[in-house]
Amino acid sequence: MTAPPPGARSQTTSEAKVLLVVNDLRAKGKQIPRAISEIPDFPFSTYSALCESIARHQVLLQRFSSNYENGIFSLLASPSERALSTFFTGLAFLLPLGSVVLAFVHSWWWLLGTLGLFAGLSRGKRLYNRVILSSAMRSEVVFSFLYFTQQVCVTSTDFKESFYWNREP
Repeated sequence: MTAPPPGARSQTTSEAKVLLVVNDLRAKGKQIPRAISEIPDFPFSTYSALCESIARHQVLLQRFSSNYENGIFSLLASPSERALSTFFTGLAFLLPLGSVVLAFVHSWWWLLGTLGLFAGLSRGKRLYNRVILSSAMRSEVVFSFLYFTQQVCVTSTDFKESFYWNREP
């Protein structure tokens, strides 16, 4: 008996969680796709064709939304990624606050610690994007969910055409 490859367990778990959410929302009347074939006006008929096109650099998978959805991140991220996100959030807000206090008490040089805001936000953004994009590439169900929630889009390499979920009828 061989052990599953690293990440396979979290992939299956996150895929199962997403599938539960999708099925629950479908039971409430939302038409959330579970497969690429259910996405209207999508240029690919199968998930494998999409993955192959991305691998060949014929299209790009990109983050679409500028919003960070903590619920979606928590659904897809591993426990260590969630802990890292919490650390970066703390770095972004607690380090600058502590630096200002230390600047008043000890030395104005502590104001350099306010740069922790930018470091924490930047690292947190990169982590969020990595989790979303890698999750979309691991599973058709997860990709369809992220596409529906407008977290990802597919764009041509010349950036002339972009495909994203259009919520308007």
